[in-house]
Amino acid sequence: MFLGRDGFDRSAGGRDRGRHGQPHRTNGSCRCFLAEMDSIARQEGVIVVGTANHIERMDPAVLRAGRMDLKVQMPMPDAESLLFILRAHLRDDIADPDLRDLSHLAVGNSAADIDAAIRAARSDARHSRKLLSIPLLQKHLGISTASADESVIYRVAVHEAGHAVAAAALSLGVITSMQVTAGGGMIARQPAPHHCLIGDVDAEIAYSLAGRAAERLVFGEVSAGAGGHKDSDLAKATRAALEIEATYGLGLLGPVWHSDPHQMYLATPSLRDRVRQRIERAEKRAAGVLSGHRQALERLANELAARRSLRTADIRRFLEGASPDRQHN
Repeated sequence: MFLGRDGFDRSAGGRDRGRHGQPHRTNGSCRCFLAEMDSIARQEGVIVVGTANHIERMDPAVLRAGRMDLKVQMPMPDAESLLFILRAHLRDDIADPDLRDLSHLAVGNSAADIDAAIRAARSDARHSRKLLSIPLLQKHLGISTASADESVIYRVAVHEAGHAVAAAALSLGVITSMQVTAGGGMIARQPAPHHCLIGDVDAEIAYSLAGRAAERLVFGEVSAGAGGHKDSDLAKATRAALEIEATYGLGLLGPVWHSDPHQMYLATPSLRDRVRQRIERAEKRAAGVLSGHRQALERLANELAARRSLRTADIRRFLEGASPDRQHN
């Protein structure tokens, strides 16, 4: 990315248990909500549906089994979904080929963003006594067609394509969707099951670094797109390499577990060296995999840059020739 059963006490005075079985205290408003939820659960035929932009901020008690059982993550709409939305609102105003082009450029916007931009563009057109147009819609969507943006988008596409090719070559699962914008990229993968052997973890580290390796292969240098935040490619690779040593019992430290591997990492120079060396080996491995599949990498990147989003069937066509890497398989 450039990116069981009810465990709580229902008895009087009981408190929901958080992670590791520790009591989780809820505030008064939440307790009232939970009481209503428990009351609704006893009514036959009633279904409760809720939405949240930041589910990680919700009280864990709300998400317990028996309250909110089914959780569905809704990703940002891809070009096809955006085209459906644009057609629903604009089919009488804008020609379909133009809407299709706009849907590709609008990837990265939510459905709410599209709705707000359409309303603003219509208002703008009325006040200026002009017809609703693609440039007006682009203005309110904040879409630029400058050549500089296209070069950024192609770099992001190369980065994401590197992940996809590595996933195929390392047999790490199916890539289900890819998106790129001038602000970054997104790739979704359905991971393949594995035994969590050290080779499996090393392959995941190589996958995390494949976007960075793809940039170096195609452009001769890397951007900062692999790092920057706690969910970045570099962060994931570093965590995995550190966990091999400090929590998985698979490294040179032997069968030991540390409660605070990050603090141990900061305080132990030799551990930092082992983590860095493992990451560098993984990036070198990713580079070798991508070098052997450069044609597939560039074809996929070109398609992704042109269309801005791809789904499973489209992606699979470009990865059919990505033979498994013998080091992992």
